[in-house]
Amino acid sequence: MMAPFRLPAEIEERLVNMSPAPGRTENFRAFEAALERICALEDIYMAEERLAHLRAGRTETIRLDDLIRQFGISR
Repeated sequence: MMAPFRLPAEIEERLVNMSPAPGRTENFRAFEAALERICALEDIYMAEERLAHLRAGRTETIRLDDLIRQFGISR
């Protein structure tokens, strides 16, 4: 498990100065922001890994028309 970390003072100040929302503490907002960024980074890293596999010839592509046909999606 990761150890807790300190936010820089200017970031803490920004969290404190945000418009208050019922039940939303500075800690909650910091957690929410960190979680959102972690999810975005996971997406980026997965896309980079998939692109590397594609470029190395370890995966194949499928045409959009074939995908639409395969899953019976109408346009």
